[in-house]
Amino acid sequence: MPFIDSQSYINIYYGGAGSGKSVFNAQKTVLDMMTGGRNYLVVREVYGTLEESFYNELIQAISQLGLNDFFKCKTSPLKITCYNGYQILFRGLDDIEKAMSIRPRQGVLTDILIEEATDISKKNFNKLTTRLRGKTEGKKKRFHLIFNPVIESHWIRKMFFDGTDEKFYQDKDLLILKTTHLDNSHLDPEDHKRYENYKQSDPYMYQVYTLGNWGVLKGLIFSQADWEIADLSEVQHHFPTNYHGQDFGWEDPKAYVRLAIDENTKTIYMLQEVGGSHITNMDFVPKIINIVGSDRLSCDSADANSIEEFKDLGIKNSRGVAKPKGSIVFGIQWLKNYHLIVDILCINTILELKGYSWLLDKAGESTGTPLDKNNHYIDAIRYALYNYMKSNGTIQGIQLPF
Repeated sequence: MPFIDSQSYINIYYGGAGSGKSVFNAQKTVLDMMTGGRNYLVVREVYGTLEESFYNELIQAISQLGLNDFFKCKTSPLKITCYNGYQILFRGLDDIEKAMSIRPRQGVLTDILIEEATDISKKNFNKLTTRLRGKTEGKKKRFHLIFNPVIESHWIRKMFFDGTDEKFYQDKDLLILKTTHLDNSHLDPEDHKRYENYKQSDPYMYQVYTLGNWGVLKGLIFSQADWEIADLSEVQHHFPTNYHGQDFGWEDPKAYVRLAIDENTKTIYMLQEVGGSHITNMDFVPKIINIVGSDRLSCDSADANSIEEFKDLGIKNSRGVAKPKGSIVFGIQWLKNYHLIVDILCINTILELKGYSWLLDKAGESTGTPLDKNNHYIDAIRYALYNYMKSNGTIQGIQLPF
């Protein structure tokens, strides 16, 4: 099939969840190194997410192809080297300069693979295009973008799709291949059923993760005018007062945030986040204890046991936040009186802000009730600012529920 040995400059593999996009690209990358003499740079928005995603896909691909004896795999730093000297190197765009200066053991980079490509900015993509340089001994330089489509206004769609959704397209500069779970013969019936169940429970998830279509996300709570992404590294410690919030979870992530407020400009700065699923309080507290220090940590009051455990583990000023009826909607409305600037490293918060939406009725209209999803870091923001809202927050015509 034409996409297996594609020589197009831009190669886009997109569509629904469970379609095999990452597995295919992992196997293709391994074979490219062995037979094509290619060096790959694999990137994601955040370096720390690579080991548990595409790096592990590559390890499995090497094993499944019976090629363990031909590859040396390291995790510190992440690196895979083939017996012929060609390499797969890994970088996160949370340190774009390291990605720009990377150099393989022999030859030059021929390929850049971007996992979860919809997470990265157009600016960083354009920077990466300058990284493929140098003589490649006749090998064409290539980009490989892997993603589930998110919102139809995304820059990737505007740049490469010309307003249409292609199932398959190819010319010398561009390849587009769309797949869904129905294209993956390795899934069992329960997997297919799970994806199809989104049709009734979540229309957006059904469009994006089942059908692989660009999503039209209705009822967004925070519009593009409400917030922006910026590099806040130079002002991280500029503010005299910091606000800290903590949402608890296990399957859902534990989510910690650190904020600051400039009341003069009505700006909230989202300075730092820490999170993770399936992580105990004992393992989580050391990640944030030096950030919180002696400041107040405002926590979800629904988990009193975790609050006490946080205190026992050293965050003595951990306090529960009351959640009376109406406090979520009030908190949202209060936040929308400010402009939110989010640091570029707060990836999970950014993703939540992009998807946090109102529950819609059958007619597709907002019910005024937020969906209880895509909200763990946003909840932590509300907890962090709970006391500030109580002492400073009033909205005309709205009674505080505190």
